[in-house]
Amino acid sequence: MPKSESKCSETDDDDDSFVTTPRVHDTVASFAQHCLSDRFARATEDFERRHCSKFENWDPDAEQDLTFTDLHRQYCELLESLMEDFLREEDVDSHELLEMLAQSADDKRLAEFLPQIILNTEYVHFAAQMKGLSNEQRDMEAAGRAAAEAADSGTNLSGVYYLDPDRPFDKKGFGEYVSYIGAPWVFRKLISTTAAQIRDVIVTHTDTHLTITHHMRFFGTKINNVALDGVVRESTTPWRVQLHQFAEFDEDRQACVVTTGTKDNPHPALGEGGKVEHVFLNKEPHEDGRRRFSWQQHVFMPTKDLHHVAEMEFIEQASGSRK
Repeated sequence: MPKSESKCSETDDDDDSFVTTPRVHDTVASFAQHCLSDRFARATEDFERRHCSKFENWDPDAEQDLTFTDLHRQYCELLESLMEDFLREEDVDSHELLEMLAQSADDKRLAEFLPQIILNTEYVHFAAQMKGLSNEQRDMEAAGRAAAEAADSGTNLSGVYYLDPDRPFDKKGFGEYVSYIGAPWVFRKLISTTAAQIRDVIVTHTDTHLTITHHMRFFGTKINNVALDGVVRESTTPWRVQLHQFAEFDEDRQACVVTTGTKDNPHPALGEGGKVEHVFLNKEPHEDGRRRFSWQQHVFMPTKDLHHVAEMEFIEQASGSRK
């Protein structure tokens, strides 16, 4: 029989968390660790790369093509074939585990922090991820063109980047950031570790919009597209969390600031007046001329008198290369 539901602690090894995090079933937490092996990653990533082009025009609101649903079935069958050792160790059958994974993926408080392999047991998550992968090359080419057109602009962030190896990644600071925004403790260190290997940060920046796409191994591809007009908009994440977000240039037009949470509609994890600001700031170019930028995550929690900052620095990929 599967293990009983775990009681989620509100603290981790490093820091007392101010937020209540969703509970994670022990079996789901164990499977999340199990599926992060190279064997799992290679098999699932290979499947996604081979079939993602079929999802280029996928629309969640349209009638679903049988090709899409059949590929999702094949993906779940692949997961079942990869989980045999785990099933024996946990004494749980595959259908029981897949049901637990689907329930976790369906929990809007939890889904943001789950590895992509678990989220992909739900069809909509799977299809959205496949569409993102199918459009990756197109997005990289668009970002490259935008960067070339804005070559003389000091405020345009367009380009394709990776983490700057000359700037140490602040694993502790980033871990505290994901803790404050509600990540379950069983996933915090995992998220921090994989964030240190973030790659293919694709930025397309115009006078009116900012689109940032980035890929984290095990957690998949994330896309954020915002209008830089300061207008508060309500949006729904793929895991059905309602957010209020706005974006604008700072006063000196040297940075783009994307804010989630307002006075009337705070960030759902941060309490009254709580918000997160993502600040994208141009840095001095590298000595070889490649562009650099900083991505700062500011957490504001007024009820706890908290302002926490984590920062990652990125450098433009050399022409024709890909990390």
